[in-house]
Amino acid sequence: MQVSDWGARCAFAGHRRKPDTQLDLILDYRSNLALYPDFQSYFRKHRPPLLAAWGRHYPAFLPAGAIAYQRDLPDVEVHLLDAGFLRWKHIIMRSRR
Repeated sequence: MQVSDWGARCAFAGHRRKPDTQLDLILDYRSNLALYPDFQSYFRKHRPPLLAAWGRHYPAFLPAGAIAYQRDLPDVEVHLLDAGFLRWKHIIMRSRR
């Protein structure tokens, strides 16, 4: 992970204890893996609508992660953007105006 990504995540979190909060999330991420079967089961059973908008060049979350939703949600809408994290953050902020 690049230093610029770390700074952007802290700014995006909008919390006074930004570095601590982000570090907790990063270090706890591996515990999410154990929950994947539950998420996948929920998706297959309830088929919630999902829009997966992914930064194609963001090294922490590869495009295959977005495409994998198609296994459990055949109607998922996947968009691989020609962007990384910083560009995606800009898109979100502009859409909130």
